[in-house]
Amino acid sequence: IIVNGGEWFAGIGTENSKGTKLMTVQGPMKRLGVVEVEMGMTLRTLINEIYGGMRDGYTFKGVQTGGVSAGPLIDEHLDIPVDFDSLGEVGGMLGSGGWVVFDQSVCVVDFARYLTAFNRYESCAKCVPCRLGNPALVEILDRIRFGRGTIDDLALMQRTSKHIIELSLCGLGQVAPVPLQGMIKWYEDEFRAHVVDGVCPTGTCPITAREPALVAGV
Repeated sequence: IIVNGGEWFAGIGTENSKGTKLMTVQGPMKRLGVVEVEMGMTLRTLINEIYGGMRDGYTFKGVQTGGVSAGPLIDEHLDIPVDFDSLGEVGGMLGSGGWVVFDQSVCVVDFARYLTAFNRYESCAKCVPCRLGNPALVEILDRIRFGRGTIDDLALMQRTSKHIIELSLCGLGQVAPVPLQGMIKWYEDEFRAHVVDGVCPTGTCPITAREPALVAGV
């Protein structure tokens, strides 16, 4: 930028997302690390070319965008541009560029619980929606993970998430449930498998019969 000037830098990227972006994408990929990419590059190019694609034996399931403040993207989003506008249209977020790619062995109920619990701990607890709402979401997710969830819990989580987002005082509460909302939207079948069939499709969360003590709540 010092050598070529701001106009040159603004010529890179898209109309509303100019220049480049530092990205740190973690997960089971062949290459890892911090990379500088041109704004507007497709997600497919970022994962498959810049980061070398998934490691042998791993199949892409999704990518958690925006740290813990946005929803995941799935395979149907691989050809969207990595820029502020395009990601926002599908519930994702560019954020600071810290993303996590996850494979088919990851239970999205478990993952959603992890993200929601993180935001629960980050809450300052000043306002009621965030202070009580996020722990309530974690409690529901734990019921589902341990085989005690019901189909009504999916609607309950959606209602609770909506209240937290609309009524919280600060930005943390206003985005805390967004990852969970995205997980339910894009992986509803996996949530239903837990609450209707009583199984985890990945066989990795406590509901699985491989951990009978946990399923029993011991």
